[in-house]
Amino acid sequence: MHSQPTDPLERQFRDAELRTRRHWYEDGLAELMIGTLFVVVALFFLAQDLLGRGVAGSRVAASLNLVLMFVVVVACFLGRRFIGRAKERWVYPRTGFVRYARRRSQRWVAGLLGGAIGAMSVALIERAPGAEAWIPAAVGLLIGGFLAWQGRFAGVARLSSLGLVAVAAGLAVSLLNLPSNQSAAAFFGALGAALALSGSITFARFARQAPPPEEP
Repeated sequence: MHSQPTDPLERQFRDAELRTRRHWYEDGLAELMIGTLFVVVALFFLAQDLLGRGVAGSRVAASLNLVLMFVVVVACFLGRRFIGRAKERWVYPRTGFVRYARRRSQRWVAGLLGGAIGAMSVALIERAPGAEAWIPAAVGLLIGGFLAWQGRFAGVARLSSLGLVAVAAGLAVSLLNLPSNQSAAAFFGALGAALALSGSITFARFARQAPPPEEP
């Protein structure tokens, strides 16, 4: 828990930093694009389930795995820049430019989250075949914790609510006990749709409250 600064000047700096963090999420574009990425990931898993049968299907599934890895890696490296470009086009003309501090801690947390998801998935699969069904619940718990941490870090309550959605979606999909590809498709599809819907509603509200400047 963060201690509250007693010095007025320090409190002003802390409040300004918090407003800057919150400003990154106030338009909803970040969760809209991340949600869209999750839906794309879900479609890849669904395609693997539909096409990855038989000898030819296994080759298709392997190709889809490579494409999916490429998409995820590109999204990890270029996602923030892509969101920044979208803000330049649709947000900054309404609110003015805000420079966001690049925090290595957030990158480390995101990297550790991805590593933890992979390690936990492998551990569950190796421990017992039946434990594979609980991978969505474990992944939902990790992603939900990350969203809750981001919500507290930036002072954005809806991110914490989306964290609860991630946990609930993971648990629900695990209880359905679907085949692995269908399970992954259902989890990422549900969570991606929730993120994209939240981002769309937030951006629509933001656009109404901050109309673009009138042309001279």
